[in-house]
Amino acid sequence: MVTFSPTRTLLFILSLLWMVSGLAVSDAQAAPSELKATVDRTSIAKGESLSLTLSFTGSSSVPTVDLSPLHADFKVLGSSNRSHVSMFNGTVEKRVELVISLVPTQSGTVTIPALSSGSLTTQPITIQVSDAPVGSASPGQQPPMMVSMELEPQLVHVQQQAVLTIRYLWAVNVARIERSEPELSGVLMESLGDGVESTEQHNGRSYHVLTHRYALF
Repeated sequence: MVTFSPTRTLLFILSLLWMVSGLAVSDAQAAPSELKATVDRTSIAKGESLSLTLSFTGSSSVPTVDLSPLHADFKVLGSSNRSHVSMFNGTVEKRVELVISLVPTQSGTVTIPALSSGSLTTQPITIQVSDAPVGSASPGQQPPMMVSMELEPQLVHVQQQAVLTIRYLWAVNVARIERSEPELSGVLMESLGDGVESTEQHNGRSYHVLTHRYALF
């Protein structure tokens, strides 16, 4: 059994604390070494959305980015963060991504402008937006977004409970669904838990599905 004197134990603990604090300060002060912008597609129909991904190499958190140039030709639906850590030849590389869901506000050739974060700047990206409006699907083709509602039972008596099911379906990449709670006059409504996510197909097209259920009294 190996024993240590109180003095050596204290010095050992202090050295560990110094090493940990040094790593924390180094990581917090690390600035990204590279900023790159990519999109999931460069040709879409009017009313559809696309995902813009900003990748920061060498950072463990998303730095501040000026997104104001996007508002000239796009509507920002929402955003989400992702982080990645990889190791190659003993070198650890950190990368964080800011994924932004965008809808072009005009058709034709639209450019995602250069975006800046500190001294780093992305390259502009050109998007082609066709004039086909949402909902003008040709035979055998489904619209990119749909909403359905179902009430069970459809005929109720006073103080009898009914269940309202609302399903949001989207075939395009959306970082986040922006929705508002339904409002019904003269009805007491209570959510039956969190939304349930799933996937399904309609006429050969895959959809993400978000289902919410409400109790009505």
